[in-house]
This record gives sequence, structure tokens and C-alpha cells, in this order.
Amino acid sequence: MTKNEFLTILTKELALLEWSEVEKTLAYYDEIINDRMENGESEEQAVESLGNVYAIASQILAEANVKAKPKEPEKRKQTSPTAKALAIILIILGFPLWFPLLISGIAVVLAIFITLWAVAVGIAVAVAAVGIVGIFLFFRGIIGFFASPFVSSVIYLGGGLVGIGACMICVFAVYALFRAIASFTSWLFKSLASLFKKRGESVEKGR
Repeated sequence: MTKNEFLTILTKELALLEWSEVEKTLAYYDEIINDRMENGESEEQAVESLGNVYAIASQILAEANVKAKPKEPEKRKQTSPTAKALAIILIILGFPLWFPLLISGIAVVLAIFITLWAVAVGIAVAVAAVGIVGIFLFFRGIIGFFASPFVSSVIYLGGGLVGIGACMICVFAVYALFRAIASFTSWLFKSLASLFKKRGESVEKGR
């Protein structure tokens, strides 16, 4: 057994003690092993000369008047057949009340989900339209230099550049909006999945 293995086992066995006491014990045995290695013993010989690590840990715990308490098995909550039957009856009788509420809740969530994405898509389409119009005006202004008055061409060019610039700026805002809605959608579905999972676990424990 190496020194690290010895000290690791000793740490686990002394877990019931205060950490400060564990540190002192580890430092003590670490120093002993190092001293014996300096005197010519190999690492394994120095560790073996100390004795059984489990016996050492037991002795230390006994001197500290610490006893390991066995863990009690977890008791599962038992539900009586009468309570189960009553719960089933209440669920059936309450169906006209809780089912419409459940459907309404799902409909509200879907409506929020669809509305958010519809707004995002609508904004994206509007930004794309501004960009397309800007490009059209820009090239219309360039072509107009050869066929239209100079002032009209400048107006077309200016309008086109404004549209293209506005589109480029809005692209970043639309990207951030899509990311925010995607994050919200992910959080919403994870929350619903977690809710149903916890509900299933509670039902399973009640059996």
C-alpha cells in the first residue's frame, strides 16, 4: 500500500471526526512515513510498519469516544387502500373541474409560445423587407445617374443606404430576440417536464 492510499483510507474512516482533528492525524502519519523513508525504508515498507489502517482508524475513533451510527433504511410512505380509493374517486368527481383548467393552462402556454415566435418572425420579415427595399433603392439610384435627374438619383441612393444600414443594425436586435425567445422556450419546456417528473415521483412514492 502506498502512502497516498493509506492516507486516503484513513481520511474516509475518520469522517466522523472534526476535520481539524483529521488533518492533525494525517499530518502525524505522513511525517512518520516520510521519516522512515528517509531512514532507508521503501514507501510500502514504511506504510506496512504502521499496521492495519482500519485498526488504526478504529483505535483513534475509540479514543475520541466516537461510534459510527448505522444508517436507518429509508421508510417509504405507505398509502392505505382506502386513501387510494378516495383519491381515485376525488379525481373522477373533480374531472369536470380540473380537466377544463388543465386544457386552459395548456392553451395559454401554447398561445404565449406561438405569439412570441409569431412576433419574432414578423419583426424578422419586416427587417428583411427594409433591407430589400434599401438594396432596390440603392441600385435604382445608381442606374438613375444615367437616366434620371441627379437629385432624384441622390435621393434614391440616400434612401437605399438608410434602408440597408437600418437593416444591418436591426439584424443584431432580431438575432438577440430570437435567442431570448429560444432560451425562454427551452426554460418553459424544461420547467413543465420537471413539474410532470416531480408529480410522477410523488405519485410513485405514494404507492
